Amino acid sequence: MTEYYKDGKLKSERRFEHDIQQGKSVLYYPSGKTKKVQYYEEGKLQGGDTLFYENGKPQFLRNFNKGVLDGYIRKWGVNDSLIYEAKYANDDLIEVQGESVHPDSLIKE
Repeated sequence: MTEYYKDGKLKSERRFEHDIQQGKSVLYYPSGKTKKVQYYEEGKLQGGDTLFYENGKPQFLRNFNKGVLDGYIRKWGVNDSLIYEAKYANDDLIEVQGESVHPDSLIKE
């Protein structure tokens, strides 16, 4: 599925199979530069989900495994400095800025 801004410029490109989002999804700024890239597998986020500044540098990155956060999320400032970093395992927060989260918070009943 392809969407366009009112002026005719490309706004997004997404792929569906049997009405379920699949593969690479790209959103664009009105300038034509890439705004966001996501990957889907059977309708769930899989792999990287990246938001970019209009200058092309990454702003925010999350990693997913079958639709749940799994891996690092990172946020950068416009000057490329890392502002925030956290690590998730199976949707549970396990580390923030290099510091472990208390293990008792990870126990599920």
